[in-house]
Amino acid sequence: MRIAASGYYGMGNFGDDLFLRTLQQAFYRHHLFPWNGYIDPREVDAVIIGGGDLITPYKFSNYYFPKVLQQHPMWLYGVGIVDTYPPETWPQEEIDRHREYIRHAKRAVFRDNKSAELAGIGRFHDRPEVAQDIVFAYQEHPFPIQRFSSKKTIGVCLFSYPAFPFEEMTRLLLRLSRQNYHIVLIPVVNHPNNRFSDYDTCKRLEQTIKESDPKASIQTISLLLEIDLTYNIIQSMDYLISYKLHPALVALRAGVPVLSMSKMGKVKHLLSRFHLEHYYCDYSVPFTSLDPLIERFLKEGPAEVQDNLPLIRRAEQESTAELKQLVQDLEQTIKS
Repeated sequence: MRIAASGYYGMGNFGDDLFLRTLQQAFYRHHLFPWNGYIDPREVDAVIIGGGDLITPYKFSNYYFPKVLQQHPMWLYGVGIVDTYPPETWPQEEIDRHREYIRHAKRAVFRDNKSAELAGIGRFHDRPEVAQDIVFAYQEHPFPIQRFSSKKTIGVCLFSYPAFPFEEMTRLLLRLSRQNYHIVLIPVVNHPNNRFSDYDTCKRLEQTIKESDPKASIQTISLLLEIDLTYNIIQSMDYLISYKLHPALVALRAGVPVLSMSKMGKVKHLLSRFHLEHYYCDYSVPFTSLDPLIERFLKEGPAEVQDNLPLIRRAEQESTAELKQLVQDLEQTIKS
């Protein structure tokens, strides 16, 4: 069976690339490939839309929902709905376009309860469902990563939007370096043609810190690392500070404590499922107000994550079982 997966693939975004890799692992008996304009739609047997935040109700995307695949056997899986604007502001024309496309899906499985709730409001599908994040089912391949320092290491996954609190982060990492931690900046949007690539921001942050303190213990991981290597580097950290969802998820799977700096509900939801929501904070607040939280994170975070590993393992088991069910659905539908 030849399956086209439609999503934000091929641009070096760590979480999205993990979606694709996990789907390929689940459909190992078949040929699953990322959809793009070079693929012959006549040679496609089935379509999976997902995963990731592919539905923006205020703007329909022909890229994620290609017209030439609309009549193929289709499954929406692991998809999130961007909730930046409330439903009453959604343009009706854009909602109608989403509804017209998604209603053809055999199943519409969303990655969180909020997205499924919004799907119901938009009437995108008759039976919106919810599943665990796809990446919980990613089959890990442990690499023997050597330690980056004899000191405790703190990995940092940031972003390159204008809203990034560069000065605040500089002060925080300088303080942590002076507290005898080694800082490892890990690019997770690592395609040089992606305007949101975070490598340059990592290097600029490293340079600024070293200019302020030439003895600062900090480094930036190379650009364009293979995805499994990035995955294992994240899991080799002693702590992780992350502005993004999937590096946090990957670290938690390895029992690495995570301090999530974000404004996204999906990130807070991830931590709350494992009773770690107190390690979520809004990155727009003055970092000086976070001092007690950061001290608790460094002191108590490792033990708290270990205490909640059974819940993380349950999420992995559920995600794997849900993906197996997706595989059976496709096989049975195409066979019949």
